Amino acid sequence: MKNLLAAGVSALALLSVAPALAADLPARMATKAPAYVQVYNWTGFYVGIHGGYGWGDLDAGVLGSTDQSGFFGGAQIGYNWQAPGSNWVFGLELDSAFADIEEITSVTIGAVTGTASSSVAYIGSFRGRVGYAWDRTLLYVTGGLGWANNEITTSVTFPGFAATVSESNTHFGYVLGAGIEYAVSGPWSVKGEYLYYGLGNESYSGIDADLNIHTVKLGLNYRFGAPY
Repeated sequence: MKNLLAAGVSALALLSVAPALAADLPARMATKAPAYVQVYNWTGFYVGIHGGYGWGDLDAGVLGSTDQSGFFGGAQIGYNWQAPGSNWVFGLELDSAFADIEEITSVTIGAVTGTASSSVAYIGSFRGRVGYAWDRTLLYVTGGLGWANNEITTSVTFPGFAATVSESNTHFGYVLGAGIEYAVSGPWSVKGEYLYYGLGNESYSGIDADLNIHTVKLGLNYRFGAPY
């Protein structure tokens, strides 16, 4: 009888503390949910500006070549596409720039001075881009169609006489390169890029010449519809 009474008391005691234990259980077992990390997505149209330095040559075969160099600046427009959850970014870009990539040679013999110059005044390209993104950092390769307008000017002067002849051509060819772009804040991103222009052959007064240009540049882009 005593054993039965002791068992009943123990059962009542257990029932009285069970609700308190149950109330404490969720609090003790609750864990903090991991913070959600938002990943930058590069999809969207963008516009921007750029500037840089170029060097190259106009190769006229046995007649020799120029060593042209100088600065350029212009603008670009493009579109990127990145599938949700993917690191790969695909895009198209059109860029155009005014340039002063030139070489000037002058020779004076007695009273006669002869001057010759070759100058790229305009350069542009239409390219595809394929990149791999780590959140806000994008590494990419690029290639497509390139073009540049080059002008050759020769002049001769001596006392009482001066003569100047100029001829310009637009060269078309291919362009290849690579770059890195970083999304700084909101819709803004900055980039650095190298491009090589292998431009076609054009005739200057019956003399065929090939134009080749290397460029390095920095750019600033604004992307429409950027999430943050």
